[in-house]
Amino acid sequence: METRTKQYDLFIAYHGTNNPQGTYAIAKELCDYCEKEGYVVYLHGYSCMTEHKDVQWNRTWEIVDRCQCFIAIVNDSAPRNSTGHLGNDIGDQESQIRAEVDAFYDLVSRNMANRSDFNFFYTGNKLKGEEQTTFFRELHSQLINGHNQIIAWNTGTPADNFKLILKWLEKRGCSAKNEEYQLKKLRELLEGLGWGRSILFSPRELHTYERKISPDLKSVLLVAANTTDDVRGGAIYPLVAENLERGVHYTYLFFEYPGARRQLESIYQSHSDVAKENLTLQLVKSKAWIGADILLIKIYEFKSQDRPEIFFRIKMSTDKQSEQCIYVKGAEIKVPIIQQEIDEMIDEQTVVTYDGKKWV
Repeated sequence: METRTKQYDLFIAYHGTNNPQGTYAIAKELCDYCEKEGYVVYLHGYSCMTEHKDVQWNRTWEIVDRCQCFIAIVNDSAPRNSTGHLGNDIGDQESQIRAEVDAFYDLVSRNMANRSDFNFFYTGNKLKGEEQTTFFRELHSQLINGHNQIIAWNTGTPADNFKLILKWLEKRGCSAKNEEYQLKKLRELLEGLGWGRSILFSPRELHTYERKISPDLKSVLLVAANTTDDVRGGAIYPLVAENLERGVHYTYLFFEYPGARRQLESIYQSHSDVAKENLTLQLVKSKAWIGADILLIKIYEFKSQDRPEIFFRIKMSTDKQSEQCIYVKGAEIKVPIIQQEIDEMIDEQTVVTYDGKKWV
């Protein structure tokens, strides 16, 4: 997934700015509610950063590209085409909400955004529960599918259900209040999770997380059974190359495998001279990489002292859907155990380091 510059946690779309049957009033209530909770929200004509205050509504697609999550507030008067969709043939009822929703869908179709970062919020009086979900799928079936965590409610007023939106934002990894709060809330890592349990990430979700913490990185240690896209600095993890250039030191311990030296030399030489100074590649002579239960271990060292200690143990797999488990430090004995595992791995084995010209 391509990297986007995120300036807002949430983009709020609505319909009928000057229409009493529209949803602008609810959109403003939701914006106020989310901002009080610490989220950065874009609502056209109501809340935005200074540099975006003059953006016309028909160019808000530029802002959509800068938002982590997107929510469209709709009621029974939402503008729909002949097939019931927020489509391109609304005609006289063409509205900003259709253009903005399509802008987010365009990001999804180009693999630059996740469907799970999109939601509808219904503020009408006719539909309850599952009926709302059916309505959402009619509005935009390409965005709403089984992967979305649909926000649907049965009782109370719309404002009574804004908390459902906050829960969704937290699960999608949006920031709120401050960075430490964000990290604690990220995918509910610290909420109800004891040590030893994990949250599974896809490779793309892991990349999104690493983008969030990259400004504070000092060094990264990775123990791997084989080379990864991470060390290549390729399409999935271009962030590695960027971090190397800005001075983050990466140390990679790889089990020696057939062709390893030639491949690692190629990887090393593909980086710039500045990046090479911060990249250490090491080979560990071991047959352990043949085992099916090998774990990749990834540990981050941060510049700041107040960040929770977070590191990854990544379960080895042969495909792009490998299970990637994030662990949060929750007991003093756990981090030393991980360090002990690394020490035992290389204990009494030959560790060879590539110095840019030869293996020493």
